[in-house]
Amino acid sequence: MQLKEIIVENLFSAFDHHIRLNEKLTIMIGENGYGKTTLLNMLRAVADWNYVYFHSIIFTKFQLVFDNQTITVEKKDNNIFLNGHKIIDGQDFEKEILTTIKNTYADIEINPKVSLYDLILTNKIPNSQKYISTYNKRVIKDLKSQFDLGSLNTTLLIGTKRLDMYRPLIYWNEFKKKPYQNDKSKLLIKLLETYLLNKYITLVNDSLEICSTITKQIIPIMALSSGEQHIFVLFYSLLFRTKQNTFVLLDEPETSLHISWQNHFIDDLLEVSSFIGINSLVATHSPNLIAHHWNLTVELSEAKNYEQATK
Repeated sequence: MQLKEIIVENLFSAFDHHIRLNEKLTIMIGENGYGKTTLLNMLRAVADWNYVYFHSIIFTKFQLVFDNQTITVEKKDNNIFLNGHKIIDGQDFEKEILTTIKNTYADIEINPKVSLYDLILTNKIPNSQKYISTYNKRVIKDLKSQFDLGSLNTTLLIGTKRLDMYRPLIYWNEFKKKPYQNDKSKLLIKLLETYLLNKYITLVNDSLEICSTITKQIIPIMALSSGEQHIFVLFYSLLFRTKQNTFVLLDEPETSLHISWQNHFIDDLLEVSSFIGINSLVATHSPNLIAHHWNLTVELSEAKNYEQATK
């Protein structure tokens, strides 16, 4: 089952987007506020069965068109529908979460004129995500047997915004234990050495290490720049933690990357995509990242009524 198209109607009450995906990689471009990151999150929400997420988004219809079926998520009168079946009753959902918050935090004033999400943000309510997640698990308990999402369940979201502090160290320690002469390891080392400045990767006492070309000393992974760490985590994740046929979402991967790195990033991503058999959707602002791959871009459209939407 291959995802062919992504369609959203009335996003933020302003945008209709229709994205036709390329075979291996699609680059999504558009101005700030057009909904690039939101589209990635909506796709991830379907893959994760996180349908409560759609309650917080302003939209009318979100469709994923596969080669053998279409999945449609709709929002009507604050309710969420999946392929025509109501799965989230907006009124019941808000009532339950508000009651839980009221019973847990007696000092918080519940104002009916304030939205649930504004209430949570304003009061910085702890465990609010846990309440919402628990509600979602109950709602989707019986849905998985009714709807087959196939390979979409393996969607992976990778981006610098989501790179936690210790992941480079964890992944490097994993990588050092792997056979360094297999094809995946060789490809990763080849890619890394095109990015690492004045550094190379070699065996030291039967362990892979990063060394300085100047001092010949070992350089700890955490001593690398943020861009170097990001490149390692991203390509390691794709090569060693991503299954074949995974649909990968990358949100602004150019963050922390020098322009010269951006210029060959898509080439490297295409090489990795072909090697392990994945499809990617990249959201970016950078023409340098696109480089000579403008044929792979899809530009998000302006608001349906641009003047009204910008007032």
